Amino acid sequence: MTGTTAQTSNATKKEQVSETVDTVKERVGAIGDNAKEAASAAAGKARDAASETVTAKSNEAKAAVADRASTTARNLLNAAEQMEPGSPQAEATFRAAKAAEDVAVAIHEKDLNTLTNDVAALARKHPGPFLAVAAVAGFAVGRFLKSSARNSASRYEA
Repeated sequence: MTGTTAQTSNATKKEQVSETVDTVKERVGAIGDNAKEAASAAAGKARDAASETVTAKSNEAKAAVADRASTTARNLLNAAEQMEPGSPQAEATFRAAKAAEDVAVAIHEKDLNTLTNDVAALARKHPGPFLAVAAVAGFAVGRFLKSSARNSASRYEA
């Protein structure tokens, strides 16, 4: 081979290597892009599944609270009917039963975001009574949980 032919051959080989390197870079870039798209799609699906799960659990809890409020309203109404008709205690108990039923209906009919906004608005409008009710509710939940823990422990000890 002559010097010029060898130089041409080396230049051709360099071009081929350079083209191969460019092709590999393009393919690696495409693989990276595909991986990013796949990861993004998987993350979106996971986020959607988690959102659906949270929504379903929230709706279950909302229904349970609405049922409990309705049961409380019925219990208050039954208690009021046992009282002397027209007495202040009976009237107050009837009003409490009506309020509990109104709460049950509102919880049942409204979505969670609307309920959250309504509670926040109530807290801003009447902060004192809201804090008092929240404290009583917190105390009641604490007593309930403490009682439930004792019942669970006694079941396992037996």
